[in-house]
Amino acid sequence: MVDRRWLVLLGVILLIAGGRYWQWRNQWPTLVAGQRVSLADKVRFPVDVRWGKQYVRLGRGGEIEVEVPGGVTVDLGDQLEVVGTIENRLIGEKLNGFRLIYSHFNVKPASEVGRVIAEWRKTLMARVESWLPGDEGGLAAGILWGGSEGISEKGSENFRKAGITHIVAASGYNVTVVAGWAMAIGLRLFGRKLMIYFGLVSVVLYVLLAGAQAAVVRAGIMAGLALVALARGRQTETVWVWLLAGMGMVIAKPEYLEDIGWQLLMVATGGLVFLRKGGRENLLVADLKTTLAAQVTTLPIIAHYFGGVSVIAPAVNVLVLWTVPMIMEVVMMATVVGLVGSGIGMVASWAAWPLLRWVTWVTDAVGNWGWSSLTVGEMGWGWVAVYYATVIFILNFRTVCRAGREVVFYRQSHGVGS
Repeated sequence: MVDRRWLVLLGVILLIAGGRYWQWRNQWPTLVAGQRVSLADKVRFPVDVRWGKQYVRLGRGGEIEVEVPGGVTVDLGDQLEVVGTIENRLIGEKLNGFRLIYSHFNVKPASEVGRVIAEWRKTLMARVESWLPGDEGGLAAGILWGGSEGISEKGSENFRKAGITHIVAASGYNVTVVAGWAMAIGLRLFGRKLMIYFGLVSVVLYVLLAGAQAAVVRAGIMAGLALVALARGRQTETVWVWLLAGMGMVIAKPEYLEDIGWQLLMVATGGLVFLRKGGRENLLVADLKTTLAAQVTTLPIIAHYFGGVSVIAPAVNVLVLWTVPMIMEVVMMATVVGLVGSGIGMVASWAAWPLLRWVTWVTDAVGNWGWSSLTVGEMGWGWVAVYYATVIFILNFRTVCRAGREVVFYRQSHGVGS
């Protein structure tokens, strides 16, 4: 039986979140060529570098591209004040956006703490890449911290063809894997009561190692709340915490509702909540369950935003995704011990090389197949809804069948309908 207090609370929060989203969405003017605008926005999208120049994307969905003046450096989190004129322009292959020709461009850097964390992240990534040279090192750094900078151009193309570029994006998926791994380890070593502390420490450590980027921080908050609720052993309470935390984020930042990172976080954490049941089990099995839960729930979102899924992607994901949690665990531990001694960390990181080599070998092999670049069509929101409805039906199939049998038994035992 659903507690009415939870329903009332969720209803109130949904109304507030809807109001905040409507207010945020309407603060952006309808853009047309020749329009003069004044924007004050934070850099929320990765800075693009082309031909030695930096370009930033501003606006509700990043549809406004601005060229950064020469001699000025812009990083994620910086606050920009830009005044200029809008002109039509096609950004990328699909996004019909705009270019802003500025007459005024001012940068207010992110906090010094944020810059220190970002530099620390770069240093740790470079250290791992030096321990494991080649695409294996770039892959190890990308899986743990996000980003494909350390992977060669050909390697990145092979990852795209294989449909597994998502494994090198620090996001809710990575934090979900860490949380699921920590839940399995903590339950096995310390029991349910102390599992929560081990899980929270692991998630906080990963958030710091990943550079405390916005996407990772909010994923860490969500995963931490889910761990607390799961530790209490109440599935219903966990679901409410998941929903309320997600809507709370939208109230704080209405733009999250249109952010692919937030959407992936919600469905990946939902996978952890609904599909990943706690229990004493083999750690490899626990890793596989966590990875499968995240993949099942994030697939339609990826298919919607990235214009389809490689036809070979399902098979490649089966071949390589089981390695991701173990690579994350080994590289994370190597990074931690590497803070004591770089040589010790390097030796520890070698334990991940066979797994990394397996991933790069599979993607290189697939990349050489001419038909591997074929993709299925983009998944519209209607089909996304059908996909999740099907998953929900499958998850509740046993419950529905059991209820049906109970109804039949009741009717027979009481002579109803005879």
